[in-house]
Amino acid sequence: MHATWQKYGIILVWMALFMGCSTKPDAQKPDIGDAVEIQLAKGQSESILGFYLGGYVQNGDSLSSVLIQSGANWYLKRPLNPTETPELQALYDAAGADQMLNWEEFEPMVRSAYYTVRNAPRSLDSLRQTYGEWGGPDWFVYETAGQMTAFRRRLSICRADLLRSLEQLTSLKDPIIYEKGAAIFGEHLDAGKVVETTVMIKRSDTYWDYFAYGADGRLVGSIAKREDPLLVPTQCIGCHYGNRAFEPERSFPKDAKPGPTGERAVYVPDAWKNADLAKTLNEHAKRSDHILGLYATLYLSDVLMRSKSAEASDRELNLIAKLVIE
Repeated sequence: MHATWQKYGIILVWMALFMGCSTKPDAQKPDIGDAVEIQLAKGQSESILGFYLGGYVQNGDSLSSVLIQSGANWYLKRPLNPTETPELQALYDAAGADQMLNWEEFEPMVRSAYYTVRNAPRSLDSLRQTYGEWGGPDWFVYETAGQMTAFRRRLSICRADLLRSLEQLTSLKDPIIYEKGAAIFGEHLDAGKVVETTVMIKRSDTYWDYFAYGADGRLVGSIAKREDPLLVPTQCIGCHYGNRAFEPERSFPKDAKPGPTGERAVYVPDAWKNADLAKTLNEHAKRSDHILGLYATLYLSDVLMRSKSAEASDRELNLIAKLVIE
């Protein structure tokens, strides 16, 4: 009898284990309804999907209105009002019969819809109505040549936006985060003539929008590069959301070696080449707000220089005193 009960006990244990293992996946399976899975194979994360799909979210809605997350898996919901969100419906339909969105299906759809869903200003003149003439006295401006394009670039960011972001710091180790509406203009110069303009504008959901304009000041879907053009926005965020360091920012304040397209340099006064500030902020490598430029590093170096000649404002003087910049 004892041997028989022992045998039955072993059988019952194995049955319990088998039933438990067989039901566990069902218990963990998310309730996705008719949502389609997103498998981009691009090291996808909430930040990457937040950038792309946050653009489709209606004002006042959260990212959860279009996305479902379950562990490391992400799903795109079926749009509730296809006629009101045709671009989102088109992205959903691109999943096809296998109900899975891969990069080859996802990328062309989000790129073709991007300017529409983000309500991108159709021209640089439209942007001037909001931001005025960038590059003037109220803007912090410097030029650079690097890997992004064969053109020399003139970069402009509003001094007030820089100052406000830096005033939020408690130390130079803190992340530098810009406010909604902050804009960065990159004018590509060929013999001094603007042939392309790139624009980054901070969104309300913490991400940046990326727009590009041709020589005529109208929206374009790509910008020139040495070999293949850079596609907007998909190849913009490939750099901004990655962790690769680029020249000449990587070597600054030291000179960078020439690259395939020629000289790579940050064209600023020697007084702005503050090695201590550059090392402490580590701005390009940290890209705490997905910014690749050296705007804060160079601006603070400029403030420090102007403070010594009584040209800095009271707010700027308070800033360098607070951050103990000498």
